[in-house]
Amino acid sequence: VLCEKCLSKRPEDRYESAGALADDLRNYLSGFPISARALGWSQRLSRWCQRNPAIASLVGTIAATLLVATAVSLGLMFQARAAQAEAEWNLHMIESVLDEALVSVSENDLADVPGTQLVREKLLSIAQRYYLRLQQSGQGNPEMIGRGAFLLGRLQNSLGQQAAAAESLDQALEIQEKSFAEKAPAVERELALAETHLECVKLGERVWNAREPLAISPEARDGVALMQPHAQECVEHRTRALALDPTSREVRRLLASAQMTFALAKIEGRSTSGSEADLQEAHGLLQVAQVIRQELLDEAPGDGKVMIDLAKGYVAQADLKDTQARAIPAGATNERAQLGSESLELRQSAIKSFESLPHDSISSQTRYELALCYQACGTHLEAAGKFELAIEYFEKMGLALNPLLMSNPAVYKYRKGVADAQYNLAQTVLRTGDIVGLDYFLDCQKTLANALLVDPHRTEVISLLNAYSETIVQNLVTNEHFTEALECLEQAKSLLTEARGFVADSGDIDREVVKYTERIEALRKELEQRNRTA
Repeated sequence: VLCEKCLSKRPEDRYESAGALADDLRNYLSGFPISARALGWSQRLSRWCQRNPAIASLVGTIAATLLVATAVSLGLMFQARAAQAEAEWNLHMIESVLDEALVSVSENDLADVPGTQLVREKLLSIAQRYYLRLQQSGQGNPEMIGRGAFLLGRLQNSLGQQAAAAESLDQALEIQEKSFAEKAPAVERELALAETHLECVKLGERVWNAREPLAISPEARDGVALMQPHAQECVEHRTRALALDPTSREVRRLLASAQMTFALAKIEGRSTSGSEADLQEAHGLLQVAQVIRQELLDEAPGDGKVMIDLAKGYVAQADLKDTQARAIPAGATNERAQLGSESLELRQSAIKSFESLPHDSISSQTRYELALCYQACGTHLEAAGKFELAIEYFEKMGLALNPLLMSNPAVYKYRKGVADAQYNLAQTVLRTGDIVGLDYFLDCQKTLANALLVDPHRTEVISLLNAYSETIVQNLVTNEHFTEALECLEQAKSLLTEARGFVADSGDIDREVVKYTERIEALRKELEQRNRTA
Protein backbone atom coordinates (compact mmCIF):
# COMPACT_ATOMS: atom_id res chain seq x y z
CA VAL A 1 0.00 0.00 0.00
CA LEU A 2 2.85 2.39 0.91
CA CYS A 3 4.65 1.56 -2.34
CA GLU A 4 1.50 2.04 -4.46
CA LYS A 5 1.01 5.49 -2.91
CA CYS A 6 4.60 6.42 -3.60
CA LEU A 7 4.41 5.23 -7.24
CA SER A 8 1.05 6.77 -8.10
CA LYS A 9 1.01 8.43 -11.56
CA ARG A 10 -0.91 11.48 -10.43
CA PRO A 11 1.11 13.76 -8.07
CA GLU A 12 -1.92 14.48 -5.93
CA ASP A 13 -2.18 10.78 -5.10
CA ARG A 14 1.45 10.58 -3.79
CA TYR A 15 2.80 11.59 -0.31
CA GLU A 16 2.96 15.33 0.17
CA SER A 17 6.53 15.16 1.52
CA ALA A 18 9.29 12.79 2.55
CA GLY A 19 8.32 13.48 6.18
CA ALA A 20 4.78 12.16 5.58
CA LEU A 21 6.28 9.01 4.07
CA ALA A 22 8.67 8.67 7.06
CA ASP A 23 5.72 9.01 9.49
CA ASP A 24 3.80 6.20 7.73
CA LEU A 25 6.87 3.96 7.72
CA ARG A 26 7.39 4.45 11.49
CA ASN A 27 3.71 3.80 12.19
CA TYR A 28 3.76 0.66 10.03
CA LEU A 29 6.83 -0.71 11.80
CA SER A 30 5.36 0.14 15.23
CA GLY A 31 2.01 -1.50 14.41
CA PHE A 32 0.04 1.76 14.32
CA PRO A 33 -2.47 2.78 11.62
CA ILE A 34 -1.11 4.43 8.49
CA SER A 35 -2.62 7.21 6.38
CA ALA A 36 -2.24 5.40 3.04
CA ARG A 37 -5.23 3.34 1.86
CA ALA A 38 -5.53 0.54 -0.71
CA LEU A 39 -7.31 1.49 -3.95
CA GLY A 40 -11.02 0.51 -4.08
CA TRP A 41 -12.50 -1.52 -6.97
CA SER A 42 -14.05 1.61 -8.51
CA GLN A 43 -10.68 3.39 -8.50
CA ARG A 44 -8.92 0.38 -9.97
CA LEU A 45 -11.61 0.09 -12.68
CA SER A 46 -11.38 3.80 -13.46
CA ARG A 47 -7.58 3.66 -13.81
CA TRP A 48 -7.81 0.50 -15.93
CA CYS A 49 -10.21 2.22 -18.27
CA GLN A 50 -7.83 5.16 -18.54
CA ARG A 51 -5.00 2.84 -19.46
CA ASN A 52 -7.15 0.81 -21.94
CA PRO A 53 -9.76 3.18 -23.43
CA ALA A 54 -10.62 1.06 -26.54
CA ILE A 55 -11.22 -2.12 -24.63
CA ALA A 56 -13.12 -0.27 -21.91
CA SER A 57 -15.45 1.26 -24.53
CA LEU A 58 -16.19 -2.16 -26.06
CA VAL A 59 -16.87 -3.75 -22.67
CA GLY A 60 -19.13 -0.85 -21.73
CA THR A 61 -21.17 -1.21 -24.90
CA ILE A 62 -21.60 -4.95 -24.36
CA ALA A 63 -22.60 -4.40 -20.73
CA ALA A 64 -25.14 -1.74 -21.68
CA THR A 65 -26.63 -4.02 -24.35
CA LEU A 66 -26.93 -6.89 -21.91
CA LEU A 67 -28.55 -4.60 -19.36
CA VAL A 68 -31.14 -3.34 -21.85
CA ALA A 69 -31.84 -6.89 -23.08
CA THR A 70 -32.29 -8.09 -19.52
CA ALA A 71 -34.69 -5.26 -18.77
CA VAL A 72 -36.72 -5.96 -21.90
CA SER A 73 -36.81 -9.72 -21.15
CA LEU A 74 -37.97 -9.08 -17.62
CA GLY A 75 -40.67 -6.74 -18.91
CA LEU A 76 -41.91 -9.31 -21.42
CA MET A 77 -41.82 -12.03 -18.77
CA PHE A 78 -43.90 -9.93 -16.41
CA GLN A 79 -46.34 -9.15 -19.26
CA ALA A 80 -46.64 -12.86 -20.12
CA ARG A 81 -47.20 -13.71 -16.49
CA ALA A 82 -49.83 -10.99 -16.23
CA ALA A 83 -51.56 -12.26 -19.38
CA GLN A 84 -51.44 -15.84 -18.09
CA ALA A 85 -52.77 -14.67 -14.75
CA GLU A 86 -55.61 -12.85 -16.55
CA ALA A 87 -56.40 -15.97 -18.58
CA GLU A 88 -56.45 -18.08 -15.43
CA TRP A 89 -58.63 -15.48 -13.74
CA ASN A 90 -61.03 -15.52 -16.71
CA LEU A 91 -61.29 -19.32 -16.50
CA HIS A 92 -61.78 -19.06 -12.75
CA MET A 93 -64.61 -16.60 -13.35
CA ILE A 94 -66.16 -18.94 -15.94
CA GLU A 95 -65.97 -21.84 -13.50
CA SER A 96 -67.33 -19.73 -10.65
CA VAL A 97 -70.25 -18.37 -12.69
CA LEU A 98 -71.13 -21.75 -14.15
CA ASP A 99 -70.78 -23.51 -10.81
CA GLU A 100 -73.09 -20.87 -9.34
CA ALA A 101 -75.53 -21.43 -12.18
CA LEU A 102 -75.36 -25.21 -12.01
CA VAL A 103 -75.08 -25.83 -8.29
CA SER A 104 -77.07 -22.98 -6.82
CA VAL A 105 -79.96 -22.92 -9.27
CA SER A 106 -79.86 -26.27 -11.01
CA GLU A 107 -78.84 -29.04 -8.66
CA ASN A 108 -80.10 -27.80 -5.30
CA ASP A 109 -83.80 -28.42 -5.86
CA LEU A 110 -84.28 -25.12 -7.69
CA ALA A 111 -84.21 -26.09 -11.35
CA ASP A 112 -88.01 -26.00 -11.59
CA VAL A 113 -88.57 -22.95 -9.39
CA PRO A 114 -90.28 -20.13 -11.34
CA GLY A 115 -87.84 -17.31 -12.11
CA THR A 116 -84.59 -19.25 -11.79
CA GLN A 117 -84.55 -19.87 -15.55
CA LEU A 118 -83.92 -16.15 -16.07
CA VAL A 119 -81.24 -16.15 -13.37
CA ARG A 120 -79.42 -19.07 -14.94
CA GLU A 121 -79.64 -17.50 -18.40
CA LYS A 122 -78.12 -14.30 -17.00
CA LEU A 123 -75.29 -16.24 -15.40
CA LEU A 124 -74.75 -18.06 -18.68
CA SER A 125 -74.42 -14.79 -20.60
CA ILE A 126 -71.83 -13.58 -18.07
CA ALA A 127 -69.87 -16.82 -18.40
CA GLN A 128 -69.99 -16.59 -22.21
CA ARG A 129 -68.43 -13.11 -22.08
CA TYR A 130 -65.56 -14.35 -19.93
CA TYR A 131 -65.07 -17.37 -22.17
CA LEU A 132 -64.98 -15.17 -25.30
CA ARG A 133 -62.41 -12.92 -23.60
CA LEU A 134 -60.34 -15.98 -22.74
CA GLN A 135 -60.43 -17.20 -26.36
CA GLN A 136 -59.62 -13.81 -27.88
CA SER A 137 -56.71 -13.16 -25.50
CA GLY A 138 -54.71 -16.03 -27.03
CA GLN A 139 -53.14 -16.56 -23.61
CA GLY A 140 -55.24 -19.40 -22.21
CA ASN A 141 -53.75 -22.84 -22.60
CA PRO A 142 -55.83 -25.38 -24.57
CA GLU A 143 -56.82 -27.31 -21.46
CA MET A 144 -58.24 -24.15 -19.91
CA ILE A 145 -60.20 -23.25 -23.04
CA GLY A 146 -61.46 -26.82 -23.42
CA ARG A 147 -62.60 -26.82 -19.81
CA GLY A 148 -64.43 -23.53 -20.35
CA ALA A 149 -66.22 -24.88 -23.44
CA PHE A 150 -67.29 -27.97 -21.48
CA LEU A 151 -68.71 -25.89 -18.62
CA LEU A 152 -70.64 -23.71 -21.06
CA GLY A 153 -72.06 -26.77 -22.79
CA ARG A 154 -73.14 -28.28 -19.50
CA LEU A 155 -75.06 -25.19 -18.45
CA GLN A 156 -76.59 -24.74 -21.90
CA ASN A 157 -77.77 -28.34 -21.73
CA SER A 158 -79.34 -27.78 -18.30
CA LEU A 159 -81.19 -24.77 -19.73
CA GLY A 160 -82.57 -26.82 -22.62
CA GLN A 161 -80.43 -25.02 -25.24
CA GLN A 162 -79.61 -28.24 -27.09
CA ALA A 163 -78.13 -26.73 -30.26
CA ALA A 164 -75.82 -24.37 -28.36
CA ALA A 165 -74.85 -27.15 -25.94
CA ALA A 166 -73.99 -29.51 -28.80
CA GLU A 167 -71.76 -26.85 -30.38
CA SER A 168 -69.95 -26.07 -27.10
CA LEU A 169 -69.44 -29.74 -26.24
CA ASP A 170 -68.15 -30.54 -29.74
CA GLN A 171 -65.69 -27.67 -29.40
CA ALA A 172 -64.62 -28.91 -25.98
CA LEU A 173 -63.99 -32.42 -27.32
CA GLU A 174 -62.02 -31.12 -30.29
CA ILE A 175 -59.78 -28.95 -28.10
CA GLN A 176 -59.32 -31.60 -25.42
CA GLU A 177 -58.52 -34.42 -27.85
CA LYS A 178 -55.98 -32.32 -29.77
CA SER A 179 -54.38 -30.98 -26.60
CA PHE A 180 -54.18 -34.34 -24.84
CA ALA A 181 -52.79 -36.10 -27.91
CA GLU A 182 -49.70 -33.90 -27.67
CA LYS A 183 -49.05 -34.81 -24.02
CA ALA A 184 -48.27 -37.89 -22.02
CA PRO A 185 -51.31 -39.86 -20.79
CA ALA A 186 -52.62 -38.69 -17.42
CA VAL A 187 -55.52 -39.71 -15.21
CA GLU A 188 -56.87 -36.16 -15.02
CA ARG A 189 -56.93 -35.79 -18.81
CA GLU A 190 -58.68 -39.11 -19.34
CA LEU A 191 -61.29 -38.24 -16.72
CA ALA A 192 -61.83 -34.78 -18.24
CA LEU A 193 -62.52 -36.29 -21.66
CA ALA A 194 -64.82 -38.89 -20.09
CA GLU A 195 -66.76 -36.13 -18.33
CA THR A 196 -67.28 -34.25 -21.61
CA HIS A 197 -68.49 -37.41 -23.36
CA LEU A 198 -70.83 -38.07 -20.42
CA GLU A 199 -72.38 -34.61 -20.84
CA CYS A 200 -72.96 -35.46 -24.52
CA VAL A 201 -74.82 -38.57 -23.33
CA LYS A 202 -76.98 -36.38 -21.08
CA LEU A 203 -77.67 -34.10 -24.04
CA GLY A 204 -78.91 -37.06 -26.08
CA GLU A 205 -80.93 -38.31 -23.11
CA ARG A 206 -82.64 -34.93 -22.76
CA VAL A 207 -83.65 -35.03 -26.43
CA TRP A 208 -84.89 -38.61 -26.07
CA ASN A 209 -86.92 -37.89 -22.93
CA ALA A 210 -88.60 -34.90 -24.60
CA ARG A 211 -90.38 -37.20 -27.08
CA GLU A 212 -94.13 -37.69 -26.99
CA PRO A 213 -95.27 -40.85 -25.14
CA LEU A 214 -95.43 -43.91 -27.39
CA ALA A 215 -93.96 -41.88 -30.28
CA ILE A 216 -90.40 -41.87 -31.58
CA SER A 217 -89.63 -38.79 -33.67
CA PRO A 218 -86.52 -38.29 -35.85
CA GLU A 219 -85.19 -35.98 -33.13
CA ALA A 220 -85.65 -38.71 -30.50
CA ARG A 221 -83.78 -41.15 -32.73
CA ASP A 222 -80.97 -38.63 -33.05
CA GLY A 223 -80.88 -38.38 -29.27
CA VAL A 224 -80.41 -42.14 -28.88
CA ALA A 225 -77.82 -42.14 -31.66
CA LEU A 226 -75.92 -39.47 -29.73
CA MET A 227 -76.05 -41.37 -26.44
CA GLN A 228 -74.45 -44.69 -27.38
CA PRO A 229 -71.12 -43.67 -28.97
CA HIS A 230 -70.42 -41.06 -26.31
CA ALA A 231 -71.31 -43.50 -23.53
CA GLN A 232 -68.85 -45.97 -25.04
CA GLU A 233 -66.13 -43.28 -25.24
CA CYS A 234 -66.78 -42.44 -21.58
CA VAL A 235 -66.21 -46.10 -20.64
CA GLU A 236 -63.02 -46.28 -22.69
CA HIS A 237 -61.49 -43.12 -21.21
CA ARG A 238 -62.28 -44.17 -17.65
CA THR A 239 -60.86 -47.63 -18.38
CA ARG A 240 -57.61 -45.97 -19.48
CA ALA A 241 -57.66 -43.77 -16.38
CA LEU A 242 -57.96 -46.87 -14.20
CA ALA A 243 -55.04 -48.48 -16.05
CA LEU A 244 -52.96 -45.42 -15.13
CA ASP A 245 -54.07 -45.52 -11.48
CA PRO A 246 -55.30 -49.05 -10.65
CA THR A 247 -55.58 -48.38 -6.91
CA SER A 248 -57.94 -45.39 -7.15
CA ARG A 249 -61.33 -46.15 -5.59
CA GLU A 250 -62.87 -43.07 -7.18
CA VAL A 251 -61.78 -44.04 -10.70
CA ARG A 252 -63.18 -47.54 -10.19
CA ARG A 253 -66.46 -46.03 -9.01
CA LEU A 254 -66.59 -43.69 -12.00
CA LEU A 255 -65.87 -46.56 -14.38
CA ALA A 256 -68.80 -48.55 -12.95
CA SER A 257 -71.06 -45.50 -13.41
CA ALA A 258 -69.92 -45.16 -17.03
CA GLN A 259 -70.69 -48.83 -17.66
CA MET A 260 -74.18 -48.34 -16.24
CA THR A 261 -74.69 -45.25 -18.42
CA PHE A 262 -73.61 -47.22 -21.49
CA ALA A 263 -76.02 -50.02 -20.53
CA LEU A 264 -78.93 -47.56 -20.17
CA ALA A 265 -78.07 -46.11 -23.59
CA LYS A 266 -78.22 -49.66 -24.98
CA ILE A 267 -81.64 -50.19 -23.36
CA GLU A 268 -82.98 -46.97 -24.91
CA GLY A 269 -81.35 -47.92 -28.20
CA ARG A 270 -83.39 -51.10 -28.29
CA SER A 271 -86.51 -48.93 -28.62
CA THR A 272 -85.29 -47.66 -31.99
CA SER A 273 -83.27 -50.61 -33.29
CA GLY A 274 -85.35 -53.51 -31.98
CA SER A 275 -82.07 -55.38 -31.45
CA GLU A 276 -82.02 -58.00 -28.71
CA ALA A 277 -78.21 -57.76 -28.82
CA ASP A 278 -78.48 -54.31 -27.22
CA LEU A 279 -80.30 -55.80 -24.24
CA GLN A 280 -77.76 -58.62 -23.89
CA GLU A 281 -74.88 -56.13 -23.91
CA ALA A 282 -76.71 -53.97 -21.38
CA HIS A 283 -77.17 -56.99 -19.11
CA GLY A 284 -73.42 -57.73 -19.18
CA LEU A 285 -72.42 -54.11 -18.55
CA LEU A 286 -74.78 -53.78 -15.59
CA GLN A 287 -73.50 -57.00 -14.04
CA VAL A 288 -69.87 -55.85 -14.29
CA ALA A 289 -70.75 -52.44 -12.80
CA GLN A 290 -72.55 -54.01 -9.85
CA VAL A 291 -69.61 -56.37 -9.19
CA ILE A 292 -67.24 -53.38 -9.01
CA ARG A 293 -69.55 -51.56 -6.61
CA GLN A 294 -69.94 -54.57 -4.37
CA GLU A 295 -66.14 -54.94 -4.24
CA LEU A 296 -65.81 -51.27 -3.29
CA LEU A 297 -68.38 -51.72 -0.51
CA ASP A 298 -66.59 -54.82 0.76
CA GLU A 299 -63.42 -52.74 1.02
CA ALA A 300 -65.14 -49.78 2.72
CA PRO A 301 -68.59 -50.60 4.13
CA GLY A 302 -70.81 -47.56 4.57
CA ASP A 303 -69.38 -45.57 1.63
CA GLY A 304 -72.41 -43.40 0.85
CA LYS A 305 -71.50 -42.66 -2.78
CA VAL A 306 -71.02 -46.32 -3.62
CA MET A 307 -74.23 -47.32 -1.82
CA ILE A 308 -76.18 -44.79 -3.89
CA ASP A 309 -74.52 -46.07 -7.07
CA LEU A 310 -75.35 -49.65 -6.09
CA ALA A 311 -79.01 -48.68 -5.60
CA LYS A 312 -79.08 -46.95 -8.99
CA GLY A 313 -77.55 -50.07 -10.51
CA TYR A 314 -80.40 -52.19 -9.13
CA VAL A 315 -82.89 -49.70 -10.62
CA ALA A 316 -81.14 -49.92 -14.01
CA GLN A 317 -81.29 -53.72 -13.88
CA ALA A 318 -85.00 -53.50 -13.05
CA ASP A 319 -85.54 -51.15 -16.01
CA LEU A 320 -83.84 -53.76 -18.20
CA LYS A 321 -86.23 -56.45 -16.94
CA ASP A 322 -89.21 -54.20 -17.65
CA THR A 323 -87.94 -53.53 -21.17
CA GLN A 324 -87.50 -57.27 -21.77
CA ALA A 325 -91.04 -57.92 -20.47
CA ARG A 326 -92.55 -55.37 -22.86
CA ALA A 327 -90.83 -57.13 -25.76
CA ILE A 328 -92.53 -60.45 -24.96
CA PRO A 329 -95.84 -61.21 -26.72
CA ALA A 330 -98.91 -60.61 -24.55
CA GLY A 331 -99.79 -64.29 -24.60
CA ALA A 332 -96.59 -65.36 -22.83
CA THR A 333 -97.99 -64.46 -19.43
CA ASN A 334 -95.72 -66.73 -17.37
CA GLU A 335 -92.54 -65.31 -18.88
CA ARG A 336 -93.75 -61.75 -18.46
CA ALA A 337 -94.77 -62.44 -14.86
CA GLN A 338 -91.31 -63.89 -14.13
CA LEU A 339 -89.57 -60.81 -15.48
CA GLY A 340 -91.96 -58.60 -13.51
CA SER A 341 -91.14 -60.51 -10.34
CA GLU A 342 -87.40 -60.12 -10.97
CA SER A 343 -87.86 -56.39 -11.60
CA LEU A 344 -89.74 -56.05 -8.30
CA GLU A 345 -86.98 -57.85 -6.38
CA LEU A 346 -84.31 -55.62 -7.90
CA ARG A 347 -86.21 -52.45 -6.96
CA GLN A 348 -86.67 -53.79 -3.43
CA SER A 349 -82.90 -54.29 -3.30
CA ALA A 350 -82.47 -50.67 -4.42
CA ILE A 351 -84.84 -49.54 -1.66
CA LYS A 352 -82.86 -51.50 0.91
CA SER A 353 -79.63 -49.86 -0.25
CA PHE A 354 -81.19 -46.38 -0.21
CA GLU A 355 -82.73 -46.89 3.24
CA SER A 356 -79.42 -48.06 4.76
CA LEU A 357 -77.54 -44.92 3.67
CA PRO A 358 -75.70 -42.86 6.31
CA HIS A 359 -77.76 -39.81 7.21
CA ASP A 360 -75.21 -37.35 5.78
CA SER A 361 -75.37 -39.11 2.39
CA ILE A 362 -79.13 -38.64 1.93
CA SER A 363 -79.78 -35.69 -0.36
CA SER A 364 -83.10 -34.42 -1.71
CA GLN A 365 -82.36 -36.15 -5.01
CA THR A 366 -81.72 -39.43 -3.19
CA ARG A 367 -85.07 -39.16 -1.41
CA TYR A 368 -86.76 -38.45 -4.71
CA GLU A 369 -85.17 -41.51 -6.35
CA LEU A 370 -86.20 -43.62 -3.35
CA ALA A 371 -89.78 -42.39 -3.79
CA LEU A 372 -89.73 -43.44 -7.44
CA CYS A 373 -88.64 -46.92 -6.33
CA TYR A 374 -91.59 -47.08 -3.93
CA GLN A 375 -93.90 -46.05 -6.78
CA ALA A 376 -92.53 -48.68 -9.18
CA CYS A 377 -92.88 -51.42 -6.55
CA GLY A 378 -96.43 -50.35 -5.77
CA THR A 379 -97.34 -50.36 -9.46
CA HIS A 380 -95.95 -53.89 -9.92
CA LEU A 381 -97.85 -55.16 -6.87
CA GLU A 382 -101.09 -53.49 -7.90
CA ALA A 383 -100.85 -55.08 -11.34
CA ALA A 384 -100.37 -58.45 -9.62
CA GLY A 385 -103.51 -57.87 -7.54
CA LYS A 386 -101.58 -57.49 -4.26
CA PHE A 387 -103.42 -54.34 -3.25
CA GLU A 388 -102.52 -54.19 0.45
CA LEU A 389 -98.77 -54.35 -0.29
CA ALA A 390 -99.18 -51.85 -3.11
CA ILE A 391 -100.92 -49.43 -0.75
CA GLU A 392 -97.99 -49.69 1.69
CA TYR A 393 -95.52 -48.70 -1.02
CA PHE A 394 -97.67 -45.81 -2.27
CA GLU A 395 -97.96 -44.55 1.32
CA LYS A 396 -94.17 -44.70 1.67
CA MET A 397 -93.88 -42.79 -1.58
CA GLY A 398 -96.03 -40.00 -0.19
CA LEU A 399 -94.12 -39.95 3.09
CA ALA A 400 -90.82 -39.59 1.21
CA LEU A 401 -92.04 -36.77 -1.04
CA ASN A 402 -94.22 -34.69 1.28
CA PRO A 403 -91.27 -33.20 3.24
CA LEU A 404 -89.55 -32.35 -0.03
CA LEU A 405 -92.64 -30.53 -1.31
CA MET A 406 -93.15 -28.70 1.99
CA SER A 407 -89.58 -27.38 1.96
CA ASN A 408 -89.59 -26.72 -1.81
CA PRO A 409 -93.21 -25.94 -2.75
CA ALA A 410 -92.27 -24.49 -6.14
CA VAL A 411 -90.40 -27.57 -7.38
CA TYR A 412 -92.82 -29.19 -9.81
CA LYS A 413 -91.36 -32.70 -9.82
CA TYR A 414 -91.97 -32.94 -6.05
CA ARG A 415 -95.52 -31.66 -6.43
CA LYS A 416 -96.26 -34.08 -9.26
CA GLY A 417 -94.69 -36.89 -7.23
CA VAL A 418 -96.97 -36.19 -4.26
CA ALA A 419 -99.98 -35.97 -6.60
CA ASP A 420 -99.00 -39.30 -8.20
CA ALA A 421 -98.75 -40.93 -4.77
CA GLN A 422 -102.22 -39.63 -3.86
CA TYR A 423 -103.65 -40.72 -7.22
CA ASN A 424 -102.09 -44.21 -6.96
CA LEU A 425 -103.44 -44.58 -3.44
CA ALA A 426 -106.90 -43.47 -4.55
CA GLN A 427 -106.97 -45.93 -7.44
CA THR A 428 -105.69 -48.87 -5.41
CA VAL A 429 -107.91 -48.26 -2.37
CA LEU A 430 -110.96 -47.85 -4.61
CA ARG A 431 -110.11 -51.14 -6.31
CA THR A 432 -110.40 -52.81 -2.91
CA GLY A 433 -113.96 -51.46 -2.69
CA ASP A 434 -113.13 -48.89 0.00
CA ILE A 435 -114.67 -45.50 -0.80
CA VAL A 436 -112.02 -43.86 1.44
CA GLY A 437 -109.94 -43.80 -1.73
CA LEU A 438 -111.97 -40.76 -2.74
CA ASP A 439 -110.32 -38.68 0.02
CA TYR A 440 -106.88 -39.40 -1.43
CA PHE A 441 -108.01 -38.24 -4.83
CA LEU A 442 -109.59 -35.03 -3.58
CA ASP A 443 -106.20 -34.24 -2.04
CA CYS A 444 -104.55 -35.10 -5.37
CA GLN A 445 -106.73 -32.57 -7.19
CA LYS A 446 -105.77 -29.83 -4.72
CA THR A 447 -102.06 -30.68 -4.99
CA LEU A 448 -102.17 -30.36 -8.78
CA ALA A 449 -104.30 -27.20 -8.84
CA ASN A 450 -101.92 -25.49 -6.41
CA ALA A 451 -99.18 -25.83 -9.03
CA LEU A 452 -100.99 -23.12 -11.04
CA LEU A 453 -101.01 -20.82 -8.03
CA VAL A 454 -97.25 -21.26 -7.60
CA ASP A 455 -96.39 -21.10 -11.31
CA PRO A 456 -99.23 -19.81 -13.56
CA HIS A 457 -97.26 -20.83 -16.67
CA ARG A 458 -97.30 -24.54 -15.84
CA THR A 459 -100.54 -25.18 -17.66
CA GLU A 460 -99.71 -28.83 -18.38
CA VAL A 461 -101.12 -29.65 -14.93
CA ILE A 462 -104.58 -28.94 -16.36
CA SER A 463 -104.28 -31.91 -18.71
CA LEU A 464 -102.96 -34.07 -15.88
CA LEU A 465 -105.80 -33.03 -13.57
CA ASN A 466 -108.32 -33.83 -16.29
CA ALA A 467 -106.81 -37.25 -17.07
CA TYR A 468 -106.65 -38.29 -13.42
CA SER A 469 -110.15 -36.97 -12.70
CA GLU A 470 -111.64 -38.80 -15.67
CA THR A 471 -110.10 -42.12 -14.58
CA ILE A 472 -111.31 -41.83 -11.00
CA VAL A 473 -114.77 -40.58 -11.97
CA GLN A 474 -115.16 -43.47 -14.41
CA ASN A 475 -114.19 -45.89 -11.63
CA LEU A 476 -116.74 -44.34 -9.28
CA VAL A 477 -119.54 -44.33 -11.90
CA THR A 478 -118.80 -47.96 -12.82
CA ASN A 479 -119.25 -48.87 -9.16
CA GLU A 480 -122.36 -46.65 -8.95
CA HIS A 481 -120.81 -44.10 -6.57
CA PHE A 482 -122.52 -41.24 -8.39
CA THR A 483 -122.52 -38.76 -5.53
CA GLU A 484 -118.80 -39.22 -5.02
CA ALA A 485 -118.19 -38.87 -8.77
CA LEU A 486 -120.09 -35.56 -8.75
CA GLU A 487 -117.98 -34.40 -5.81
CA CYS A 488 -114.80 -35.04 -7.83
CA LEU A 489 -116.09 -33.18 -10.86
CA GLU A 490 -117.38 -30.23 -8.84
CA GLN A 491 -114.10 -29.85 -6.97
CA ALA A 492 -112.11 -29.97 -10.22
CA LYS A 493 -114.32 -27.24 -11.68
CA SER A 494 -114.04 -25.15 -8.51
CA LEU A 495 -110.24 -25.43 -8.38
CA LEU A 496 -109.85 -24.42 -12.02
CA THR A 497 -112.22 -21.51 -11.57
CA GLU A 498 -110.13 -20.31 -8.64
CA ALA A 499 -106.89 -20.66 -10.62
CA ARG A 500 -108.31 -18.61 -13.51
CA GLY A 501 -107.31 -15.36 -11.81
CA PHE A 502 -103.67 -16.40 -11.59
CA VAL A 503 -103.16 -17.48 -15.20
CA ALA A 504 -102.41 -14.80 -17.80
CA ASP A 505 -104.19 -16.63 -20.63
CA SER A 506 -107.26 -18.22 -19.05
CA GLY A 507 -108.68 -19.53 -22.32
CA ASP A 508 -107.67 -23.15 -21.64
CA ILE A 509 -109.13 -23.03 -18.16
CA ASP A 510 -112.38 -21.48 -19.38
CA ARG A 511 -112.82 -24.28 -21.91
CA GLU A 512 -112.16 -26.94 -19.26
CA VAL A 513 -114.60 -25.29 -16.84
CA VAL A 514 -117.29 -25.45 -19.54
CA LYS A 515 -116.55 -29.15 -20.10
CA TYR A 516 -116.77 -29.88 -16.36
CA THR A 517 -120.07 -27.98 -16.17
CA GLU A 518 -121.48 -30.07 -19.01
CA ARG A 519 -120.14 -33.29 -17.47
CA ILE A 520 -121.69 -32.43 -14.10
CA GLU A 521 -125.08 -31.67 -15.65
CA ALA A 522 -125.01 -34.91 -17.64
CA LEU A 523 -124.14 -36.96 -14.58
CA ARG A 524 -126.85 -35.28 -12.49
CA LYS A 525 -129.42 -36.09 -15.16
CA GLU A 526 -128.21 -39.68 -15.25
CA LEU A 527 -128.46 -39.87 -11.45
CA GLU A 528 -132.00 -38.38 -11.48
CA GLN A 529 -133.04 -40.87 -14.16
CA ARG A 530 -131.71 -43.75 -12.08
CA ASN A 531 -133.54 -42.46 -9.00
CA ARG A 532 -136.83 -42.20 -10.91
CA THR A 533 -136.36 -45.70 -12.31
CA ALA A 534 -135.62 -47.07 -8.85
